[in-house]
Amino acid sequence: MRYRFELSIMIVMLFGLSLAGVASADSVTKTLYIDGNKVGASTTASAISFPYPRLTIGAEGNRWYRYNGLVGQIDEFAVYGRVLTDANVAAHYSAGAGGYVAAVTASNPLLYLRFEDANSSEGSKAANSGSVADMNSTYIGAVAQDATGYIGKAAILHGAAGGTGDCIDVCDITGTLSLTDISVEFWVKTTQTSDYPRLFQHNGADTEERSYGAMYVAETNSVGLIGGGHTGYLNSVINNGAWHHVVVTFHSLQPGPYAAEVMADDPCVYLKFDNPLPVDSSANHYWANYTTNAKIRPVGGAIGGKALYCDNSITAGGVAGRAYVWNNYGGTNFREFPGWTDYWGDAYALAPGDITFEFWMKSTPELKSEQYAMIFQQIGQWTREANAPALGLYYPDGVNGPTPPVFRICAGSHWWYPGYPAPAPVDGLWHQIVVTYDENEVDPGGSMDLQLYVDGSLSYAATNFQPDTHEAMLGPEFYTLMIGAEGNVGWAYNTFGGYIDEFAVYSGVLSAERIAMHYAAWQPKDCADVWARGLGMKGDFNQDCVVDIYDYAIFATEWRTCNTPGGAGCGQNW
Repeated sequence: MRYRFELSIMIVMLFGLSLAGVASADSVTKTLYIDGNKVGASTTASAISFPYPRLTIGAEGNRWYRYNGLVGQIDEFAVYGRVLTDANVAAHYSAGAGGYVAAVTASNPLLYLRFEDANSSEGSKAANSGSVADMNSTYIGAVAQDATGYIGKAAILHGAAGGTGDCIDVCDITGTLSLTDISVEFWVKTTQTSDYPRLFQHNGADTEERSYGAMYVAETNSVGLIGGGHTGYLNSVINNGAWHHVVVTFHSLQPGPYAAEVMADDPCVYLKFDNPLPVDSSANHYWANYTTNAKIRPVGGAIGGKALYCDNSITAGGVAGRAYVWNNYGGTNFREFPGWTDYWGDAYALAPGDITFEFWMKSTPELKSEQYAMIFQQIGQWTREANAPALGLYYPDGVNGPTPPVFRICAGSHWWYPGYPAPAPVDGLWHQIVVTYDENEVDPGGSMDLQLYVDGSLSYAATNFQPDTHEAMLGPEFYTLMIGAEGNVGWAYNTFGGYIDEFAVYSGVLSAERIAMHYAAWQPKDCADVWARGLGMKGDFNQDCVVDIYDYAIFATEWRTCNTPGGAGCGQNW
């Protein structure tokens, strides 16, 4: 039992590192503009999304305790619920004092504090000229007005140590300003030569991971862009006593739900395997089905909780588990293949030319030496459709041999499938697999690029197939896309054993960035999500994704019971 517990600690520690890597898929790019010109940008590996009920202008902290205060003036302070473009910023600055208000208003700001109303003073509320009514009341703390602002009046702030500095406190109880994409624009005039005055900050604290803000480092003449758990500094002089136009934009990248990421890339076919029958969730709605020995089962870690299970143990009569998509319905995908009509006549293709296949796989070694397991094949006859894309597992030396199983990536040969080998993760864990075919049809004897991605990263690439066998051609792809077997619907062989989930086909080559985003969208975002997906590790008895003294205490009190026949308390964490 001691060894089991120590192994569990090692597994959970490794899994924790994996989660840390996943979190970096989120990011925020912070861009600074001064006087209409882009100064630069800073990217941080955490997106902003912090529902905090306060935006503080002119100081760090809050209305009751303010520090790092700005000594100077703020005018025309606006917040937008989107990322302003370079052209937007330049247009606002170039509008000049005469057209500035109209330019800002036309851009539909959420918050627009102009400080023109007479009651913009301590304890009062400044009028919001933006598109959100009232903004839940704006509080002014010890801020006076100056009649010589950039336009009309401006707010005067007197920063001071000890929590007595001025601030403008925007109450945002409903979280209207807590957006992942947001822009902040204002005019500032200061001669401050010391301290770290906050120009604005959404939560009023230091570098809270998912907050946003900006400060001026007077000693180094730089603007610090706060957000995503990190502050990036860009050099710019704004403390020379002149009015300066400042814009900071925050563009957050947060992987959405997996299905949303897939649909954003307009798949030809998308089988989620979450329904009793495999419904095509793409806009095309191809007819899909599966055989009696393929089941849609609940399984831990599957997106949506269910996946297609393919049983390759039943091979007599070709009834092993597989799914298929009929490809000859809906003539929009029809095309002829120049130079091949004499052989095949009319042909149908899910994608005319370049094509991408994406799915999730969970499998363990099951085949013997020199055996294949076809994961998909369009269309599914070894000698009849020799140019159609296909991917399978191959065991060159058997499961116990010196060579581990590899992927066999096929397509583009005239009468036979040489395939191209690449390492295959066949370990009983879920893996994202993507295969892209980049076809050059300008010359049928030209080249075609293959790329294989595993878990969001490029694993294998090949190009320049044998030109004398028309390997640049991906067609003709005939009527059926087979998933889990080779052959056809009536008789299958070279069958795959394991789970397939979220099978998608795209017209064109999916980019490396989109593939990585799909992978990131599937990853657990917190410990509760880990356990909800059945991915919790042994040894984490209290399910907090940390193995510590509390887990050891549970282990020490329950191990006798769990080693007693019929003992209680032996849950999934053992």
